[in-house]
Amino acid sequence: MELNTPNLAQAEMTRTFPDAPWLAHDDKVPFVTLECRAGGYLNAPLQAAIEALNIKRDVDDLELKRLADDPEAYVKFEQASMRRDALGRLGAVLDTCVESWSTNIESDGALIDPTPENLRALSRAFEPHTSKMFRELMVFVNDLSGFIVARDADAVKN
Repeated sequence: MELNTPNLAQAEMTRTFPDAPWLAHDDKVPFVTLECRAGGYLNAPLQAAIEALNIKRDVDDLELKRLADDPEAYVKFEQASMRRDALGRLGAVLDTCVESWSTNIESDGALIDPTPENLRALSRAFEPHTSKMFRELMVFVNDLSGFIVARDADAVKN
């Protein structure tokens, strides 16, 4: 038996970085445009990735309990765990929600090639300029999922 999967909403998100003109090609305002599909509970691949991250977080919580008597080791492990978890969640969104992307940001004098690997690298390379954009991305894809739920609720009413 094959179940129908929801038709996930898609939308484009563009962010500019006017405070970082040195990032752009040809002295234009740097931008990144992301073509995204909805996240949230309707996106089964995203949910599977998040569940795997939740299991890793549970294992890390057990290790934190073991380290409770060593405050220095506890804090060090907790910070590493939180960073791993945040990067994992961002990676899950990038892998399951971003269909394609484009930019005029350059690296080593050439435009960045819009590959999945380069998008991941971009998420780390130009902090703090891009970090806000990636936080907004996570909210954006979740909001797209809410749009689907609201649309379906309206359809049931009518």
